Order: sequence, then structure tokens, then C-alpha cells
Amino acid sequence: MTNIIFYTLLLSISTSFGLGAMKYSTINRTFMLLQRSVFEYAVITIDENNYPYYDEQLIKEGIDNYFENNIKPIVNKYTTGIIFLNDNNSLCVNGKCQRVQVSLKANINYLFNFEKSMTFTITSLMENNHE
Repeated sequence: MTNIIFYTLLLSISTSFGLGAMKYSTINRTFMLLQRSVFEYAVITIDENNYPYYDEQLIKEGIDNYFENNIKPIVNKYTTGIIFLNDNNSLCVNGKCQRVQVSLKANINYLFNFEKSMTFTITSLMENNHE
């Protein structure tokens, strides 16, 4: 009887670990492949100094849609964070931001938690404007 309980417990932990690892890998891959087109689409404006910047509303909508379609079917609960930054990594308050930091937190199961962030920068356009 003790062996049955032990093997049942071992099987359930192994199954939970295996499924959690697969979900973690899927979420990581989905996050790392966050569509660059979301960010390219949001660069629609050039300010008075001919510097491009992100449209904050388009970024928020694009990221929310991407995670809704790709992360929500995998986990029940996740949290996203979007921080807009200036070129010098200070917080952007004027709405003309050249950097966006996107973070994702997801609780997969009691063994796995996913937490990662990436920063996207408008570099190639800015470099071309300086030439």
C-alpha cells in the first residue's frame, strides 16, 4: 500500500514537472518571438527634430493582442508590463519615446514561474538620421 502511494505521488510530480517544463518552454519561445512587426508598425511619426518615436497606444494594443492570442491559451493568469523610456534610459513622460521595455510574468504551476523582460529600441532609424 505504501508503494502505491509513493509511486502515485512520484508519477504526479513527474507529470507536473514535465508539463510545466513544456509550458515554460512554449511561453519563453512565444515571448522571445514577440513580433517585431508590432514595434515597426508603432513607429509612425517623426518629431520636429526628425527623430522617430513609438506611438504608445499602438504598442499597448499590439502587445495586448499578441499575448491574448498566444499566452492566454497556455496559462490561466499572466501579467504584462510596458515601460516607455527615452534614449538615455530615463522614463519617457512626453510621449515621444525611443525605447520600450516589455515584461511578462506567468504562473505556470507550483514548480514553475516565468518572468522575463526585453527592451526594444529604435536604433537603425536614428542612426540613419544622424548621417
